[in-house]
Amino acid sequence: MRRIFAGLFFALFAVCLLPGQTSSTEWEIPRDTLAEAVIGVAEFSYTAGRRPSVSQSFLGVSIARLLREKLHEIKTHEIDGWERGEYAMSIIFAERETIRKKLNELLASRDALYFSGISVRDEQKRKTLTEEIEPLRERLRILETLDHETIEIIPEKKLTLLATAADEGLLPPVMEPQSAAAKARVDYLLWGTVHEEAAGLLSLTVSLYAARSRQTLFSGAATGSPDELDSLVDRLFFRMAASLAGRPWASLDITAQPPDAYIYVNGELTGIGGARLAYVRPGSYHLSFHADGYELLEVDVALEPESRQTVNYRLTPADQPAVFLETFPPGADVYFGALKKGVSPFVLPLGATPDILFINLEGYKSKVLPSTSQELSSVHTLPRDIVSWDDRIAAKRADFYRSLGFLILSVPIPVMLYGAYRNEAFGYIQFTGQPGFDYDKAVDMERQYKIMYYAYFGSLFLSGSLLVNTVQKLMDYIRVGEESQKYPEGIKRKKEVSQ
Repeated sequence: MRRIFAGLFFALFAVCLLPGQTSSTEWEIPRDTLAEAVIGVAEFSYTAGRRPSVSQSFLGVSIARLLREKLHEIKTHEIDGWERGEYAMSIIFAERETIRKKLNELLASRDALYFSGISVRDEQKRKTLTEEIEPLRERLRILETLDHETIEIIPEKKLTLLATAADEGLLPPVMEPQSAAAKARVDYLLWGTVHEEAAGLLSLTVSLYAARSRQTLFSGAATGSPDELDSLVDRLFFRMAASLAGRPWASLDITAQPPDAYIYVNGELTGIGGARLAYVRPGSYHLSFHADGYELLEVDVALEPESRQTVNYRLTPADQPAVFLETFPPGADVYFGALKKGVSPFVLPLGATPDILFINLEGYKSKVLPSTSQELSSVHTLPRDIVSWDDRIAAKRADFYRSLGFLILSVPIPVMLYGAYRNEAFGYIQFTGQPGFDYDKAVDMERQYKIMYYAYFGSLFLSGSLLVNTVQKLMDYIRVGEESQKYPEGIKRKKEVSQ
């Protein structure tokens, strides 16, 4: 009996000392690791059977820009249904190709050793390579029979717009989406064509291509006049939104009165005075509105699939007592926190103020009061500032002269830019009027005169801003001068000296 137990013990001990065998279950099943999906937008190609003109190329770029701008409102894309199966198969295929590439490299290295001299070192290398090759072959066999349902997929991807150096993130016109998406390294590609029909009508075709599943998720067309271009793009995007989001959607535009009301959606702050829920899931949403001096408003809104709703809510003012805030001298600016509310004397509603109330008047020291102070209804005397009226007038005069100088210096800039724009535009018109002109050079000339055109308007805006600033400085200069006459310094002391 002892011999039997001793034999069993040594047998179990020997089994424990055996090296671990590689099992197919030790291989980790491939899974999805990408939380973001990159989407690219290509310029629309002009299908006229000939090289497009400058205006036609600009039309294709404009349509792509409109669609790209609308894409900002769709934040995520859900992978479900048949797209999920194709997406899982693409993960298996990518893993299989990676292993196959590595396996071919190992086989090539081992085969090369067969043609080298026979040595102990080469034999050891062949043995090591063979030990690495067999698990890869086993792994490859597992992947060829692996069910795609076992692949873990991140169901919701954050959509990220492709950023390119040229043409505001647009890709070149696309003829074949699969190769274009692979070249740009995007997960989704939005592309299309524009065709000029009879009677000046435009026919737009838009397609959404998924590079992972190698399938077209959406394809649609719309026809209309060039004046309806925005409407055409909006209709196509409306139809394509469900494919872009990968789920049903709904949109809600919210406005509130007063305009400083805080808008909360399902407990999260979404906007102040207005908010937009763009392409969210259909369903019920809880809205709450908060504003100082107004009663709390809470409503529930139900959003139907593919609906675009607009709602406006007006809050009811709260019944609150008020106090009379007075200062000496009068005319002081009254601030609730950083927001100016009026000028003293001022009717101050209790409960409509923040924690801090701020009183400020030029030439006098500012005063800060808590909104719960019992002294709010009394007369607040503001002590004079230590800066004299002469110093304040001199500072305001210097500010005015400085702003006036900048204004005068800016006046010639729009004149020069307008002349440059006219010269560039006239040269472009003359060049394109010639038969057989160079298309690429014409595009460069067009870009150049447009730069001058926008620079001209930018200089006008700059000069206008400087003009407004100069007028404001002049009004401050006049106001301080009038206040120095209304509240002169040392007048009592001068009378005493004269007596």
